Amino acid sequence: MNARPKWNATIQEIYWSVSPVALDGIVEQVRTTLAIMIAEISANLPEGVDTPPAEVATNAITFAVTGKRNKISLAGAQGDGAVGTPSAQPDEQWLSPWLKIAGSVLLGVVFIVGLIFTLMQVQGWHFR
Repeated sequence: MNARPKWNATIQEIYWSVSPVALDGIVEQVRTTLAIMIAEISANLPEGVDTPPAEVATNAITFAVTGKRNKISLAGAQGDGAVGTPSAQPDEQWLSPWLKIAGSVLLGVVFIVGLIFTLMQVQGWHFR
């Protein structure tokens, strides 16, 4: 703007108005992420250790920021009469393909209906 002034003036300051609600939302997200990170570190901290190992801290940060967690598989003892424990990975085999398709279609319909109502609100259209 100062490169091609139309008047004999220059712009020295520009202000940007930010809603307090937007700042509250950012602070809330940071606070929630920190709480998740602290909970993950304290849950995985070995006994008798004050400073968490690098792996524990890295896993906590990864989980708090991305929401992804390492997959854990549990196995029982090998031998006579030993029973294996089930895997900790989620079992999605019960969710049949047609149910996934029906859910996707339902979500699509809800999205389109919401889009129509938004358009009606913006345009000022009303039901009679």
